[in-house]
Amino acid sequence: MARTPSAPPEDFVEFVERRDAGLRLAAHALTGNDRLAESLVQDLLAATAARWRRLTRSEDSTGRASGADGYLDRIFLREAASWRRDQPDPRAARADLRLLRQGPDSAAAARLPGRPAIDAARLAWARAERGRRRWGYVAAGLAAVILVAVFAPRGVPEQRVEAEPPPPAAPDQLPEWIDVLPTTQAQGELPWLATSLPQQISLANARPLSQHRIDRAMMLLLPQTGAPLVLGPDGGLRVVDIDGLTDARQPGRLGSTPITAASLSRDGTRAAFLNNTGVAVVDLVAARSRQFSVDGRLTDVAWLAPGTLLVAGPRTTRVLDLASGEASSTTVDARHMLTRQAVARATAEPSPVTPTGAPLPDITTMTGLVASQAAKVVELLPIGEPATAPARVRRYVTAGASVSPVVTPISGDRTGWVGRWIGPGFMAGDLVARDCDARELTGPLPSGRPAAFNATVVVDARSGLVKRALVASRDATTLPDAKLLGFTNRDGVLIVTGTGTTARILLWDTTNGLFARVAEIADQVLVSVADVTLAA
Repeated sequence: MARTPSAPPEDFVEFVERRDAGLRLAAHALTGNDRLAESLVQDLLAATAARWRRLTRSEDSTGRASGADGYLDRIFLREAASWRRDQPDPRAARADLRLLRQGPDSAAAARLPGRPAIDAARLAWARAERGRRRWGYVAAGLAAVILVAVFAPRGVPEQRVEAEPPPPAAPDQLPEWIDVLPTTQAQGELPWLATSLPQQISLANARPLSQHRIDRAMMLLLPQTGAPLVLGPDGGLRVVDIDGLTDARQPGRLGSTPITAASLSRDGTRAAFLNNTGVAVVDLVAARSRQFSVDGRLTDVAWLAPGTLLVAGPRTTRVLDLASGEASSTTVDARHMLTRQAVARATAEPSPVTPTGAPLPDITTMTGLVASQAAKVVELLPIGEPATAPARVRRYVTAGASVSPVVTPISGDRTGWVGRWIGPGFMAGDLVARDCDARELTGPLPSGRPAAFNATVVVDARSGLVKRALVASRDATTLPDAKLLGFTNRDGVLIVTGTGTTARILLWDTTNGLFARVAEIADQVLVSVADVTLAA
C-alpha cells in the first residue's frame, strides 16, 4: 500500500510563500535555464524541509525563522560557488543574494509565472520525508545485520533461500491503441507506399556534391564508413565532399552521435553535424560548411528556422544565428524542442495563464529568444525534471515583446507507456511524437516476444492525452528496435529499423496501426529526413 505523505506544517508553507519568488529569481539568474533552475529550487527547499524542526528552534522576536532563512542563504551561495568554480566572481554572488531576498510582492517577482506556495511546499516536504525514510531503512538494516552477526548461534544449517516469483505471464493481447513493431521477416512482406523517396537506395555510385549541386536534400545519411551522403530530389545520392567535415564521422563528446533525426533542416537546405568542438553546419545548396565552437558536450540539435539552430547538451543550451555567427544562451533546450512538420491545421492558441493584473514576463529573460522565435517553440518535457514533474507539453504565447509559457501535462490512463524520452521529437498539427525508453514500463509482449525495448508515443498536444504507442523489442536477429524520423502528414509517422546490414524506413499509420514500407537502404546508416508531406 502506498504511503500518503504528511502535509507540510503551516510555518513551512509560510516560509516557502515568503522565499520562493526570490529563490526562483536567483536560481534562474545563476543557471540561465528554467529546467535547471526549477530543479535547484526544489533541491534547496527539500534540504531546508529536511532540517525544518531543528532550524525553527531559533526564531527572532518577529517570529521569522531566522535559522531557516540563514540556512537557505548559505546553501544557495554554496551551490552558486560550485557553479562558478571555473570563473569565481564575488560581485555575482552578491547580486545573487540580492535576488534571493526578493519578496513575493517585488517588481522582479511579478515577472514570474504564478504558482501556489502550498504546491512547492508539498513537493519539498514529500522529498524530505522520502529522504528521512530512506535513511531510516538503512539504519534499521545495519542494526539488523549487527544483531544477527552478534547473536546468531554457531553451526546452524544455512537457511534455504526461497525462489523468486515467476515473471508475469505474457498478455493474450495488448490494448487496441498499442501496436507492436513487425519482425524483420514480416516487414519484408509489408506493402510498398509510394512517396517522394525512392524505394531502394544503394550507397554506390554517389556523385560529389561540389560538382553536382542540389536545391535541397530529401534525406541525410551517415554510413558506418565513408563520407556523409545526401539524397537529392532527383533520387540520386551526393557525397558531401566539403572542406571542414574531416571530423564529421567523429561524434560529439562522450558518446553523442554525429547526426540525429533532426539534423537535416525541414526545407532540406542545411545539415548540422555534432563534433568534438561544437557543431558544423553545412549549406547543402552552396556546398560549404561553417564550424561553430560551443563549450560543453553537445548531444542534440533542433532547427527553429533555416537560419536558426538550437544546440544542447546536459549543461549547455545555445541558439546559433547562422547569418551573424553569434551563439547566445537560451533556456529553450534543443533536446526537448519539437520539429514542426507537415501542414498544421488552423487552431486557436490557448489564452496565456498569468496572475490577474501581473505583467507578462520579459521574453528575453524567459527564453533568450525574440518574440517571433519563441512563438514557434513547442517542447515535450521529460518526466522527473524536476523530480515530481510529469511529462508535459510547453509552448509560449507572446504578447508584443512579452511571453507567457502554457504547459499541458501528459495525463490519462495511457501514461504507463510514457518513459524517459529518447532522441528528437516531432509535431504535425496538434499531434506530437517522440521515442521513449520502455524497458522499465512493461512486462512481456504477446506471442512470446520479450519485453519492450523502446516505444514511440503519439500525444495530442492540446489535451495531453496519449493517442497511440508503437512498442519494439530487440534481439540480434529478428526483432529490431525502431527510431522516430518524423511525420509525413498529421497521422503518418516515419520510423527507421535496422538488421545490422540494412536500414528500412516504414510508415506507421496512427489512426489504424497499419504499416507500409517506404524505403530500404543497402547499409546500416544514421538517417535524417526532410519534411516529407504526403499527398492526401
